[in-house]
Amino acid sequence: MKTVLDRIVSAGCFVLLAAFVAAIVWTFIAGWNQSIWIGVTLGLGLLLEQYSRYRLRRAVQAMIDSAFVSRGIQPPAFTQAGSYGYPGYRLSFDSGEAEQAAISSGALSAFKTSIQEYHRNDGLKSRPFNAKMAVHTTYPNKPLF
Repeated sequence: MKTVLDRIVSAGCFVLLAAFVAAIVWTFIAGWNQSIWIGVTLGLGLLLEQYSRYRLRRAVQAMIDSAFVSRGIQPPAFTQAGSYGYPGYRLSFDSGEAEQAAISSGALSAFKTSIQEYHRNDGLKSRPFNAKMAVHTTYPNKPLF
C-alpha cells in the first residue's frame, strides 16, 4: 500500500513540472537572467525522481522478503522496468526448480497480490494495472515459449 509520503512525492512531481513550465515562461517574459530557475526546478525534479525510485525499490524488496523469505524460499533477484506508463517486474530465479518451489508454495502468487495492492490505483479506469501481466519470471536457459 502506498504511504502518505508516496502520495506527497507524486504530488511533488506534478508541482515541480508546473514550476518548470512556469520558469520557462518567466524566462521568456523577464529575460534570460532569470533562467537559473529552470535549472533549480530541473535539479529538484531529478532529485525527487531518484528518491521516488529508491522508495519503490525498497517497497518491492520488502514485498519479496515478505512473500518468499517468510515461506523459506530463496528470494529471486528482481529488475524493474516499465512499459506504456505501467511498471513491470522481472523475477530471476536460480533454476527452474526454484521457480517451481515458489509457485507451489504460493510465494509467487503472494508477491503478485502485494504488487497488485501496491499499484491498485495506477493505470486508467478502462485499463487498470494488472499484476499478472506486470510480473514475469525467468531462470537460466528458460525456454521462450
